[in-house]
Amino acid sequence: MSQIRALHFPVVIKDTTGLSSYGMEVANDFESAQRFLCGKRNSSDRIVEEYIQGEQFGLEIHGSAETGYRVLPPFRFSVNNYGITSPKQSVKIGPVQSEAYRWGELCELAEKIARAFDFRGISQIDLVFSRGKWFVIEINPRLSGMSRTYAASMGVSLPEFLYAAAFRPLSVPVQPALNIKFPLLSAENLSRIAEKPYVKSISQTENRAARQEREKGFCEAILSASDFSALKAALDDLASSFPELVETAFIETAQTLLRDFL
Repeated sequence: MSQIRALHFPVVIKDTTGLSSYGMEVANDFESAQRFLCGKRNSSDRIVEEYIQGEQFGLEIHGSAETGYRVLPPFRFSVNNYGITSPKQSVKIGPVQSEAYRWGELCELAEKIARAFDFRGISQIDLVFSRGKWFVIEINPRLSGMSRTYAASMGVSLPEFLYAAAFRPLSVPVQPALNIKFPLLSAENLSRIAEKPYVKSISQTENRAARQEREKGFCEAILSASDFSALKAALDDLASSFPELVETAFIETAQTLLRDFL
């Protein structure tokens, strides 16, 4: 507890193992962290680390030392009320290649990480851009939630994307894309949304063991277009075409993020 007290608050408290940010807590002061760690809600080992305030991003690195590496441009992530990227709620938009975000410097950092760990195939990195610097939050050497978004934005199937990542990184450009969530949908409604030409992928993640309604799963739709203006038009059409299916909060978050790209 004395080590935690010495940290700069807020702090993030998370499991040593886990999935998709489930169970993470943000404590704004020492007393809040102490209450959580000593309370009944905590029944396992935890990591406590300083929360880096800034814009959150993710990117993937493909290839190997033999084939060479390709660093894909990052996507911006929305965050929830606690400042955490939640896969079942977040909106992703990109690619981000503005020099304001030191794209060249980020490429060098990602390639250095890839070489140091001898990456092979796909590796995903979570990042925060804060005070003009890039901070690495997580390194995940696996297929990630971003893989489907990249594949859709590059106009290839997920199997083609995975094969290329392992054996010959694709040189296809990453087109503007938006990853947005829905509640779980019926097969009929999934088909209706998939008919839209700008919807390049739609899929569902279900947790049948979930006890709470909010943890039962989500639907993920990926929109892609030739430029960000066309992507905004696609989002507007999606919202007006399926008002009974979309969640207003997700649409508003996507619209807010899109303004930075127009």
